[in-house]
Amino acid sequence: MGGINLRPHSVAAPGHPRPGHHDAYVELTGPSAADVHHNFVQRWNEASERTAMDGSWGGGGDRDLTFPTHVTSPTGESLVQVQRTLHAGCYRDGRPSPGGQPFDVANGERSIFDQYLQAIRGARRSIYIENQALELAEIVAALQHALERGVDVVVLRRSAGTSALPSPASQGAAPRVATTSTSTPRSC
Repeated sequence: MGGINLRPHSVAAPGHPRPGHHDAYVELTGPSAADVHHNFVQRWNEASERTAMDGSWGGGGDRDLTFPTHVTSPTGESLVQVQRTLHAGCYRDGRPSPGGQPFDVANGERSIFDQYLQAIRGARRSIYIENQALELAEIVAALQHALERGVDVVVLRRSAGTSALPSPASQGAAPRVATTSTSTPRSC
């Protein structure tokens, strides 16, 4: 699993000479793999565009996938936490992952957002974030509050014109925030 651009032009070996490519991929095994599998099936069955004229290719793209039925055995000692964002109104089938608890999926899930807020609010010395779309008012307010608590904040994002993020100039004579933008063209 990994970044959003799984295509030949975006996947490169470590130390590759192409600047601007920064997606990361990992192999996930053990109990958390069942949760990722469940999420993929849920999105495929309910939110994909596979029923559109050009929405799938190959045989069987029009059939629903089967949800996982068991948690796979642990294969190491690392703890893994799977987060996701589900927009309200996109899903109806709230069956849980194997070993998980059911919840009202129709209302959505914002565990990535919740994790961001928890990490920002808990920061004591520094925050470093790479995110190309960091404009949610609640996140920006939490970063501002972190600055007010004396936390050093660095945000790396794509250049997108104006930003709701506090600028170094707005932080007084000794800014503790650095906003660095890159202007790498977006690949589709």
